[in-house]
Amino acid sequence: MQARKLNILRGWAWLVEGLLFVRKAPVPLISSASTLVLFFMHLMVIPLLGQTAIVLLMPVFEVGMFLICRELAQGERIGPGLLFSGFRMNLRPLFALGGILLIGNLVLLWLALLITGMNLARIQQIAAENSAAMNVPPADYLRMVAVFMALLLPLKMACWFAAPCISLRGLPLKKALFFSWVACWRNLGAMIVFGLGFGLVCGILPAFALALFGKLPAMLFMPLLALWIMSGVAVFYAAFYRSACDIFGEWPHPWTHEL
Repeated sequence: MQARKLNILRGWAWLVEGLLFVRKAPVPLISSASTLVLFFMHLMVIPLLGQTAIVLLMPVFEVGMFLICRELAQGERIGPGLLFSGFRMNLRPLFALGGILLIGNLVLLWLALLITGMNLARIQQIAAENSAAMNVPPADYLRMVAVFMALLLPLKMACWFAAPCISLRGLPLKKALFFSWVACWRNLGAMIVFGLGFGLVCGILPAFALALFGKLPAMLFMPLLALWIMSGVAVFYAAFYRSACDIFGEWPHPWTHEL
Protein backbone atom coordinates (compact mmCIF):
# COMPACT_ATOMS: atom_id res chain seq x y z
CA MET A 1 0.00 0.00 0.00
CA GLN A 2 1.50 3.32 -1.11
CA ALA A 3 0.40 6.93 -0.78
CA ARG A 4 0.93 8.95 -3.94
CA LYS A 5 2.33 12.47 -3.79
CA LEU A 6 0.07 14.77 -5.79
CA ASN A 7 0.18 18.32 -7.08
CA ILE A 8 -1.03 20.96 -4.65
CA LEU A 9 -3.86 21.92 -7.02
CA ARG A 10 -5.39 18.46 -6.63
CA GLY A 11 -6.90 19.80 -3.41
CA TRP A 12 -9.15 22.10 -5.43
CA ALA A 13 -9.90 19.29 -7.87
CA TRP A 14 -11.17 17.11 -5.00
CA LEU A 15 -13.65 19.80 -4.05
CA VAL A 16 -14.85 20.23 -7.64
CA GLU A 17 -15.18 16.47 -8.08
CA GLY A 18 -17.11 16.27 -4.81
CA LEU A 19 -19.53 18.95 -6.01
CA LEU A 20 -20.01 17.16 -9.33
CA PHE A 21 -20.49 13.85 -7.49
CA VAL A 22 -23.31 15.31 -5.40
CA ARG A 23 -24.83 16.91 -8.47
CA LYS A 24 -24.81 13.52 -10.20
CA ALA A 25 -26.45 11.64 -7.31
CA PRO A 26 -28.03 14.25 -5.01
CA VAL A 27 -30.81 12.14 -3.51
CA PRO A 28 -28.80 9.23 -2.01
CA LEU A 29 -25.91 11.44 -0.89
CA ILE A 30 -27.93 14.25 0.67
CA SER A 31 -30.43 11.85 2.24
CA SER A 32 -27.57 9.83 3.79
CA ALA A 33 -25.93 13.03 5.05
CA SER A 34 -29.29 14.14 6.48
CA THR A 35 -29.69 10.86 8.35
CA LEU A 36 -26.19 11.19 9.78
CA VAL A 37 -26.64 14.83 10.86
CA LEU A 38 -30.06 14.20 12.45
CA PHE A 39 -28.71 11.17 14.32
CA PHE A 40 -25.83 13.19 15.74
CA MET A 41 -28.15 16.09 16.61
CA HIS A 42 -30.25 13.71 18.71
CA LEU A 43 -27.10 12.49 20.46
CA MET A 44 -26.01 16.05 21.24
CA VAL A 45 -29.11 16.52 23.38
CA ILE A 46 -27.63 14.07 25.91
CA PRO A 47 -25.17 16.04 28.09
CA LEU A 48 -21.56 14.80 27.92
CA LEU A 49 -22.47 11.22 26.97
CA GLY A 50 -23.93 12.36 23.67
CA GLN A 51 -20.82 14.30 22.65
CA THR A 52 -18.63 11.38 23.70
CA ALA A 53 -20.72 8.96 21.63
CA ILE A 54 -20.44 11.21 18.57
CA VAL A 55 -16.64 11.16 18.65
CA LEU A 56 -16.53 7.39 19.22
CA LEU A 57 -19.04 6.67 16.43
CA MET A 58 -17.66 9.12 13.87
CA PRO A 59 -15.15 6.63 12.31
CA VAL A 60 -17.92 4.01 12.01
CA PHE A 61 -20.24 6.32 10.08
CA GLU A 62 -17.30 7.66 8.09
CA VAL A 63 -16.92 4.14 6.69
CA GLY A 64 -20.62 4.09 5.83
CA MET A 65 -20.45 7.38 3.91
CA PHE A 66 -17.27 6.20 2.20
CA LEU A 67 -18.97 3.00 1.01
CA ILE A 68 -22.00 4.93 -0.22
CA CYS A 69 -19.72 7.09 -2.36
CA ARG A 70 -17.85 4.02 -3.59
CA GLU A 71 -21.00 2.18 -4.62
CA LEU A 72 -22.39 5.24 -6.41
CA ALA A 73 -19.07 5.74 -8.21
CA GLN A 74 -19.28 2.13 -9.43
CA GLY A 75 -22.85 2.68 -10.67
CA GLU A 76 -24.35 0.42 -8.01
CA ARG A 77 -27.64 0.96 -6.22
CA ILE A 78 -27.32 1.51 -2.48
CA GLY A 79 -29.54 0.08 0.21
CA PRO A 80 -30.84 1.95 3.28
CA GLY A 81 -28.52 0.06 5.63
CA LEU A 82 -25.27 0.95 3.88
CA LEU A 83 -24.75 4.00 6.09
CA PHE A 84 -24.56 1.67 9.10
CA SER A 85 -22.31 -0.94 7.45
CA GLY A 86 -19.31 0.20 9.50
CA PHE A 87 -20.85 -1.63 12.47
CA ARG A 88 -20.15 -4.90 10.63
CA MET A 89 -16.63 -4.13 9.42
CA ASN A 90 -13.77 -4.26 11.96
CA LEU A 91 -15.86 -2.47 14.57
CA ARG A 92 -13.40 -2.84 17.45
CA PRO A 93 -10.49 -0.94 15.81
CA LEU A 94 -12.96 1.69 14.57
CA PHE A 95 -14.11 2.26 18.13
CA ALA A 96 -10.46 2.35 19.20
CA LEU A 97 -9.85 5.02 16.55
CA GLY A 98 -12.73 7.04 17.98
CA GLY A 99 -11.23 6.62 21.42
CA ILE A 100 -7.88 7.93 20.19
CA LEU A 101 -9.64 10.98 18.76
CA LEU A 102 -11.57 11.55 21.98
CA ILE A 103 -8.63 11.18 24.38
CA GLY A 104 -6.27 13.00 22.01
CA ASN A 105 -8.58 16.00 21.74
CA LEU A 106 -8.97 16.22 25.51
CA VAL A 107 -5.23 15.93 26.18
CA LEU A 108 -4.32 18.47 23.49
CA LEU A 109 -6.99 20.88 24.74
CA TRP A 110 -5.50 20.60 28.24
CA LEU A 111 -2.03 21.30 26.81
CA ALA A 112 -3.32 24.32 24.87
CA LEU A 113 -4.94 25.70 28.04
CA LEU A 114 -1.72 25.09 29.96
CA ILE A 115 0.46 26.77 27.35
CA THR A 116 -1.74 29.86 26.97
CA GLY A 117 -2.75 30.21 30.63
CA MET A 118 -6.47 29.91 29.82
CA ASN A 119 -8.98 27.90 31.84
CA LEU A 120 -12.44 26.45 31.27
CA ALA A 121 -14.08 29.13 33.40
CA ARG A 122 -12.65 31.83 31.14
CA ILE A 123 -13.85 29.98 28.03
CA GLN A 124 -17.38 29.68 29.48
CA GLN A 125 -17.34 33.39 30.28
CA ILE A 126 -16.35 34.25 26.70
CA ALA A 127 -19.06 31.93 25.33
CA ALA A 128 -21.69 33.58 27.52
CA GLU A 129 -20.60 37.07 26.46
CA ASN A 130 -20.72 36.17 22.76
CA SER A 131 -23.94 34.13 22.81
CA ALA A 132 -26.19 37.17 22.48
CA ALA A 133 -24.01 39.27 20.15
CA MET A 134 -21.64 38.04 17.45
CA ASN A 135 -18.56 39.82 18.77
CA VAL A 136 -14.97 39.05 17.84
CA PRO A 137 -13.54 36.75 20.55
CA PRO A 138 -10.76 38.26 22.70
CA ALA A 139 -7.11 37.77 21.78
CA ASP A 140 -6.34 35.29 24.55
CA TYR A 141 -9.12 32.99 23.35
CA LEU A 142 -7.99 33.21 19.72
CA ARG A 143 -4.42 32.44 20.82
CA MET A 144 -5.60 29.36 22.71
CA VAL A 145 -7.56 28.15 19.67
CA ALA A 146 -4.53 28.65 17.41
CA VAL A 147 -2.29 26.66 19.77
CA PHE A 148 -4.89 23.90 20.05
CA MET A 149 -5.28 23.62 16.27
CA ALA A 150 -1.50 23.46 15.83
CA LEU A 151 -1.26 20.66 18.40
CA LEU A 152 -4.24 18.87 16.86
CA LEU A 153 -2.90 18.79 13.29
CA PRO A 154 -0.63 15.71 13.65
CA LEU A 155 -3.46 13.76 15.32
CA LYS A 156 -5.93 14.68 12.57
CA MET A 157 -3.40 13.69 9.93
CA ALA A 158 -2.97 10.25 11.51
CA CYS A 159 -6.73 9.69 11.76
CA TRP A 160 -7.85 11.28 8.47
CA PHE A 161 -7.77 8.18 6.23
CA ALA A 162 -7.49 5.61 9.03
CA ALA A 163 -11.15 4.49 9.07
CA PRO A 164 -11.37 3.33 5.42
CA CYS A 165 -7.87 1.83 5.68
CA ILE A 166 -9.06 -0.28 8.63
CA SER A 167 -12.39 -1.41 7.16
CA LEU A 168 -11.67 -1.71 3.44
CA ARG A 169 -7.93 -2.46 3.38
CA GLY A 170 -7.96 -4.56 6.53
CA LEU A 171 -5.01 -2.73 8.09
CA PRO A 172 -4.35 -2.94 11.84
CA LEU A 173 -5.00 0.27 13.72
CA LYS A 174 -1.32 1.23 14.06
CA LYS A 175 -0.60 0.73 10.36
CA ALA A 176 -3.76 2.61 9.38
CA LEU A 177 -2.68 5.58 11.50
CA PHE A 178 0.81 5.45 10.00
CA PHE A 179 -0.33 5.31 6.35
CA SER A 180 -2.89 8.06 6.96
CA TRP A 181 -0.24 10.33 8.47
CA VAL A 182 2.20 9.65 5.62
CA ALA A 183 -0.52 10.29 3.01
CA CYS A 184 -1.48 13.61 4.60
CA TRP A 185 2.16 14.66 5.04
CA ARG A 186 3.04 13.91 1.42
CA ASN A 187 -0.02 15.85 0.24
CA LEU A 188 -0.16 18.53 2.91
CA GLY A 189 -0.33 21.34 0.36
CA ALA A 190 -3.27 19.75 -1.45
CA MET A 191 -5.01 19.07 1.88
CA ILE A 192 -4.65 22.74 2.87
CA VAL A 193 -6.00 23.89 -0.50
CA PHE A 194 -8.95 21.53 -0.12
CA GLY A 195 -9.67 22.77 3.41
CA LEU A 196 -9.55 26.42 2.39
CA GLY A 197 -11.63 25.77 -0.73
CA PHE A 198 -14.24 23.80 1.18
CA GLY A 199 -14.49 26.51 3.82
CA LEU A 200 -15.00 29.13 1.10
CA VAL A 201 -17.41 27.27 -1.21
CA CYS A 202 -19.43 25.39 1.40
CA GLY A 203 -19.02 27.75 4.34
CA ILE A 204 -18.37 31.43 3.76
CA LEU A 205 -20.25 31.94 0.47
CA PRO A 206 -23.44 30.09 1.52
CA ALA A 207 -23.34 31.83 4.91
CA PHE A 208 -23.13 35.21 3.15
CA ALA A 209 -26.03 34.25 0.88
CA LEU A 210 -28.14 33.11 3.84
CA ALA A 211 -27.35 36.35 5.66
CA LEU A 212 -28.89 38.24 2.76
CA PHE A 213 -32.05 36.20 3.24
CA GLY A 214 -31.91 36.42 7.03
CA LYS A 215 -35.12 38.47 7.19
CA LEU A 216 -37.14 35.78 5.43
CA PRO A 217 -39.87 34.08 7.45
CA ALA A 218 -38.59 31.18 9.53
CA MET A 219 -40.61 28.69 7.49
CA LEU A 220 -38.52 29.65 4.46
CA PHE A 221 -35.18 30.40 6.11
CA MET A 222 -34.89 27.18 8.16
CA PRO A 223 -35.30 24.80 5.17
CA LEU A 224 -32.59 26.74 3.32
CA LEU A 225 -30.31 26.48 6.33
CA ALA A 226 -30.96 22.74 6.66
CA LEU A 227 -30.33 22.17 2.94
CA TRP A 228 -27.04 24.07 3.22
CA ILE A 229 -25.84 21.92 6.11
CA MET A 230 -26.89 18.60 4.57
CA SER A 231 -25.43 19.48 1.16
CA GLY A 232 -22.16 20.58 2.77
CA VAL A 233 -21.81 17.25 4.58
CA ALA A 234 -22.56 15.35 1.36
CA VAL A 235 -19.99 17.37 -0.61
CA PHE A 236 -17.37 16.85 2.09
CA TYR A 237 -17.67 13.05 2.08
CA ALA A 238 -17.82 12.90 -1.71
CA ALA A 239 -14.62 14.96 -1.92
CA PHE A 240 -13.07 12.87 0.85
CA TYR A 241 -13.75 9.72 -1.18
CA ARG A 242 -12.23 11.24 -4.32
CA SER A 243 -9.11 12.29 -2.40
CA ALA A 244 -8.71 8.78 -0.95
CA CYS A 245 -8.94 7.26 -4.44
CA ASP A 246 -6.49 9.84 -5.80
CA ILE A 247 -3.90 9.12 -3.13
CA PHE A 248 -4.30 5.37 -2.53
CA GLY A 249 -5.88 4.18 -5.79
CA GLU A 250 -9.12 2.25 -6.14
CA TRP A 251 -10.55 0.67 -3.02
CA PRO A 252 -11.49 -3.04 -2.82
CA HIS A 253 -15.11 -4.05 -3.19
CA PRO A 254 -16.49 -5.09 0.23
CA TRP A 255 -19.51 -7.30 0.99
CA THR A 256 -22.10 -4.52 0.81
CA HIS A 257 -24.61 -5.47 -1.85
CA GLU A 258 -26.91 -7.22 0.54
CA LEU A 259 -27.13 -4.21 2.89
